[in-house]
Amino acid sequence: MVCEDLFTTSYKLLIANKPIDIHSAFFNTIRKAGSKLFERLQHIENSIRQRSLNSIFEGISKARKRALHNWFQDQWLKINTLSRSIQSISEDDTIAHDKTQLLLDESNTQYKEFIETFLLDKTGTVILTTFSRHLGLNYSNSPIFKKCIQGSSYMYGPYCDPYTLDIPQNDRKFSDEVTLLFGTPCILNESVYILCVRMLNDDMSNVIQEESSHVFKESGDNYLFMIHNARGIPTGTALSRSRFEDSTFTLGPNLTSGIKTKYNSTIRIDKHTEFEIQFNDPATNQLHEGIKNTIENGENINCWPGYPDYRHVQVGGKGITIQPPHSDETWGLMCEADIKEMYHFHSLTYILPLINLIVAVPLLLINNFILTYNPDKIFLTDILLVAIFFVIEYVILRHKIAIPLNKTISILRSVAEGEGELSHHLHIHSHNEMGELARWFNKFIYNEKGMFLRIKDAVKVSKHSLKRVDTASEKISSGIKDIKDTIQILLDNSQKQNQLFIETQLEIQRITDTFQNNESLTELIAEIEEKTKLTSSASSSAQTVTDNVVHSLNELENAMTITLSSITSLSKNSERITNIVSTISNISSQTNLLALNASIEAANAGNIGKGFSIVATEIKSLSQETQNATKMIESIITDIQKDILLTNRNITIINDKVNASAASTKESTKAVSLVIDVSKTITKVLQTMDTQRLIIEDVQTNINEMAKSSKTAVEIGASSTELANNKMQNISRQTEKLQKVVEGLEISTLDLEGMVDGLKIEL
Repeated sequence: MVCEDLFTTSYKLLIANKPIDIHSAFFNTIRKAGSKLFERLQHIENSIRQRSLNSIFEGISKARKRALHNWFQDQWLKINTLSRSIQSISEDDTIAHDKTQLLLDESNTQYKEFIETFLLDKTGTVILTTFSRHLGLNYSNSPIFKKCIQGSSYMYGPYCDPYTLDIPQNDRKFSDEVTLLFGTPCILNESVYILCVRMLNDDMSNVIQEESSHVFKESGDNYLFMIHNARGIPTGTALSRSRFEDSTFTLGPNLTSGIKTKYNSTIRIDKHTEFEIQFNDPATNQLHEGIKNTIENGENINCWPGYPDYRHVQVGGKGITIQPPHSDETWGLMCEADIKEMYHFHSLTYILPLINLIVAVPLLLINNFILTYNPDKIFLTDILLVAIFFVIEYVILRHKIAIPLNKTISILRSVAEGEGELSHHLHIHSHNEMGELARWFNKFIYNEKGMFLRIKDAVKVSKHSLKRVDTASEKISSGIKDIKDTIQILLDNSQKQNQLFIETQLEIQRITDTFQNNESLTELIAEIEEKTKLTSSASSSAQTVTDNVVHSLNELENAMTITLSSITSLSKNSERITNIVSTISNISSQTNLLALNASIEAANAGNIGKGFSIVATEIKSLSQETQNATKMIESIITDIQKDILLTNRNITIINDKVNASAASTKESTKAVSLVIDVSKTITKVLQTMDTQRLIIEDVQTNINEMAKSSKTAVEIGASSTELANNKMQNISRQTEKLQKVVEGLEISTLDLEGMVDGLKIEL
């Protein structure tokens, strides 16, 4: 192997046209071979440690992946809680600007990861923000807007955003333009707003680069790299801050000052690790083995012999893939350390016997020397040597084992008693089991501290939600009291309306009784009909008698004077009959008009006047029949008057039948008497209808008064009902708000429960 390396070195120098220094090349080759041999011997010495290292890096990678997942989950919990709070204080589909601005400011102050919180409208314009200089910016072309406007939550990044540099970050150790942008839709009925939160990518890097999480302090590094994306970022590009970005954690070479490789190249960054470093092996300019195998297999572990990284330093470790929540990208996580440091371990199993040997050999030589030259004092010499051995062993064991154990016990005791500070940690001064104990104890403290910090954040979220629950409960309590008062008003109005209904029922009963009393009116109508028929019959008889009189007057010429007197009387009576018939006609017309008015009033009375409408219709029909009969009588009387005129012209021939004329005149008188009786009957009908009209007017007046009272009661009831409805809607909104807050509390509770479930507790 030495000869092969020597030949290779000489060949490279020859190709490069450089002079060959055989002596220098030989010793360089010997040195490299010795270094490799030492590493091989070290690995053989620690062959058992390789299995332990595999387990260590398995644990580190899982812990960092879990920590990163928890960090994302916590941020989404805070964002979703804030979104529900915004929805709970908004009315209908309108954002309550002042209250929402206050919520954004409170959240930005309460959650240390939030550097800016802002709200976009449906056009992608910033309408509310915690950093006023960004008000009015438009994100319509941003992937965060395009995803969220479709109703999905989305995380965009990491990416370089110059707007991030506008915001002062004096309280942060690490900050640059590399940004993570979280967005979630905030839906209010038909309107969609987008809640966005800006965070530093360095805060995410702190999660995987937490110093307490590094087992190998000198060379350990945890970093994220790109696998799949739609942004055109090359595979293997750095997505997180490197531990060696500057001199914060290491005193050796760093990426800011530049790291030189054996290939005469320098790896240096300009602003930040993200996007400037691609994890290629300088020897091949291809992705190094750890990245490549992780992408191909989904995970990769190599703790021996390792592989050259982007600095061409031999490293080992574990690589896994990560799918960030609400992201369409796939990332990789590498947890690595230098092979040299990984196997820089000296077990106490070998160290303590070696120390004992180193101490015991000189003491045995001294004891042998004293025994040779002064055998009489061998007893005192043995006691002295044993005492010296005891003191040396005491000092060594105390320094190597007792002191580190006591420090560990002290911190454990303070933690167990609940009085200790989780910020304490043990200093690692050795590369043996005691150093491992201190290292893993520090990691335990770090994990517990991280757990309690998450619980603290979750408690803050729950506390904020509980305040909103208390506010919503007070509003609901006030609304219920108002509804109670409104229901009492409705109850009083209902009682008033019930009394009005009783009074209306009594009035309806009066109308019913009136209609029942109309049986006499029916009898009168029947009597009118009968007498009208008799009048018609009598008129027919009068026509026959008149014909006989005309015939008789031709023969009774000598009775002219008497006949003239009778005819004169008959003429007067005809005129009277004409007047009576005219009066009957007027009465019939008025009755018809009255029936029409009654029908109209019955229609206005609604269901109450339906019965009276029927009676009015019947009266109208009777009036029509009476009018028809009157016209018939009028026609007959007209004919009689014509006959009288004819009689006057033929009076010279009326002589012998005076007696017959007198008899005929009597018959006519009977007909007139019948007409008079009809007139009296109609008069009675009118009197009865007038009485009914007065009753109906009284009922109508009462109904109008009751209608007014009922209308007032209904208006009061409607107003009270509307008030109660508004209160119920308000309570419904408050209940919805309370439900959203409770959902936030449930999520916080589930998050806390997840933290507790992460602890394996045996009951």
